[in-house]
Amino acid sequence: MIMSKGLVAAFTPAFVLANAICRAGQSAMRQPSFSAALNRIRLQTVHFGIPRTCGVLALLALKRAAGLGVWKCVVLDATSIPGMAANAQPLPVGYSCRSLSHTELAHFARDPILELDTTTLCAAWGKQDLCVGVIDERDPRQPRLAAYGFYSTLPTAINHRLEVHISGSYAYVYKVFTHPHYRGQRLYSAGIHFAARHYRRRNSRGLVAYIEEHNLASARFFARLGFNSFGRVGAWRGKRFFRSAGCQQYGFEVVPVPPPPVAGKEDGRLTRAENFPGTNSGFSEPKYTCVKVEDRMVSSHP
Repeated sequence: MIMSKGLVAAFTPAFVLANAICRAGQSAMRQPSFSAALNRIRLQTVHFGIPRTCGVLALLALKRAAGLGVWKCVVLDATSIPGMAANAQPLPVGYSCRSLSHTELAHFARDPILELDTTTLCAAWGKQDLCVGVIDERDPRQPRLAAYGFYSTLPTAINHRLEVHISGSYAYVYKVFTHPHYRGQRLYSAGIHFAARHYRRRNSRGLVAYIEEHNLASARFFARLGFNSFGRVGAWRGKRFFRSAGCQQYGFEVVPVPPPPVAGKEDGRLTRAENFPGTNSGFSEPKYTCVKVEDRMVSSHP
């Protein structure tokens, strides 16, 4: 009995730590069950090795427990775009890549798996951000959005606490998403190439993005496309606590989100309003109104 109690006392801290880390991994990876989270950890270990996976789990635990965020900043310079085009993987037959209109995005937002919520769309439309999508058109009667990404030259929110600022000579890449049914096919390399050429024609110096340190798959995706790391930024509980020197060259900064304006306040800032039809989660009845206020969009019930 004494030996059993000793073993329990010795291993309990390890079990508690492992459970906390796995729960953090489960939450960040959006898995429906503990077993699914363990499966993701196993696959990550296979692809990236034990040391890097342990580092990822530690970062996830810190993010969950203390609100710590660390981001790796990467850039695709305009001079690298021709080489990227030469190595670009062509899309399969029946797929196309193009910029998406507001109407198309509102239509595709009906699929909750795509995570196109009201907050994202109102903010993007208010800043006139570019959205580039890869469309599966093998069934012309029912095209499907396989992958998408947004691009902006204006301040863009990371979450409800922080937003990214970059130099106006670069375009910021954010919310790159691939539908689960299409993952593993490297479809969105065509989207990045499309956007890079789009901004290069407008004399942009390239594309800038950030990657959460624990997201090894995204880091590999951007590296494969020719993005290079130029620095890191860290934030804790909504405040930046460090920024490496390389970020200054690209004007990359993380700052607190300004307090939201009050919709309907008579101060001369409201410029126009747009009603968007009900579709899904963010677009379900009652309808939302997106009000443009100083290059920002706020959504509210009518």
